[in-house]
Amino acid sequence: MRIANLSGRLTLVTDDTAVDVAEVSDGRFGPDVQSVYDRFDEFRDWAAVTMLPAGERFDPAELRSPAPAPRQLFAIGLNYRAHADESGFAAPRSPAVFTKFVSSIAGPCSQVELPDGDIDWEIELVAVIGKAGYRIDEEIAWSHVAGLTAGQDISDRRLQMVGSVPQFSLAKSYPGFTPMGPWLVTVDEFDNPDDLELSCAINGEQMQKGRTSELIFSVPALVAQLSAVLPLLPGDVIFTGTPAGVGLARNPQRYLQDGAVLTSNIEGIGDLRQVFVAGNRNGQVELPGCDRPRRRLAIPATAGRVRRHGEGGGPADDLRQQQALRFRVPADMPGIRQHRRVSRMHPSFDWADSFRTETFLRSGNQFGKVHPGLVAAQGGLYGRVTRLRS
Repeated sequence: MRIANLSGRLTLVTDDTAVDVAEVSDGRFGPDVQSVYDRFDEFRDWAAVTMLPAGERFDPAELRSPAPAPRQLFAIGLNYRAHADESGFAAPRSPAVFTKFVSSIAGPCSQVELPDGDIDWEIELVAVIGKAGYRIDEEIAWSHVAGLTAGQDISDRRLQMVGSVPQFSLAKSYPGFTPMGPWLVTVDEFDNPDDLELSCAINGEQMQKGRTSELIFSVPALVAQLSAVLPLLPGDVIFTGTPAGVGLARNPQRYLQDGAVLTSNIEGIGDLRQVFVAGNRNGQVELPGCDRPRRRLAIPATAGRVRRHGEGGGPADDLRQQQALRFRVPADMPGIRQHRRVSRMHPSFDWADSFRTETFLRSGNQFGKVHPGLVAAQGGLYGRVTRLRS
């Protein structure tokens, strides 16, 4: 079973067509994608006995993340021995865990704005939890997993190393830095969910290739070890780590540039496609898209609040058809509206003109060098606004 987020609605994908779950189930399951994980066993049983009607063809550019709003997002570092070696670290004896903030989540086909930094790629297998559990035995861990999807752990290596200790979570959480998709594939669809090929390429040139059988800590092992510390909740996301081939470890080092197209694939799941564009510094919104012309929507630099499309003007369409946009927010803006929630930003929280150059020394590894200071324009805070499509 392939579970997709099509324009914000829960759908089942068969071949090249999609079926709307809320309509087929007569409202038994709603259109919200994230909420299905709270009833995943019930949903899976319903889908197994339901004769689905013929689906409708869809535009892959309308796909969103199959887990758009997890309560917890875990990421695992150095979980492939070859990647640990290329980074100059010994293989970890226990999972190296950090997080990526959920505001960075994006769909499988997206346009990503490049901040001023050194932006790297990391293809990863992603597991989504379908049943809550605490202190889960590794032998039954797969029964707690709703399914698998593909993810990219996009990272700003400069920001990651700007302080006296690494900033893994912050440096991996710019808007759009956590694409997932194209859908969630349930575990029963795989002959062997512990051995899948994963790869990524930049402009057609292969950068990474590996197999999930090379994971130091497998998906069941991660579920067991994470749940030994804290309960795992339905819809939680686990980025399981990346194989060798990242840009930081290359000689010379290589990073994503304006116009780069990053394509990623995991066997039995599907593809991601991210197009990278230079940072937008002129107070305009960059509309996301895939294989579409770049369009811009002007935002007044002095606006006290960004209005949603259709507010105070033409009619606002169905909330089901939300589409997230990225924009830069003046530092003194008191708040923005984000998916019908108000996210307050303290006026004093602002980037400095530049951070001081930091030295992060770790003997015998790729990170043992002076990283240049991160320079960010004042008022360069990132926010999000929801546009209702007309």
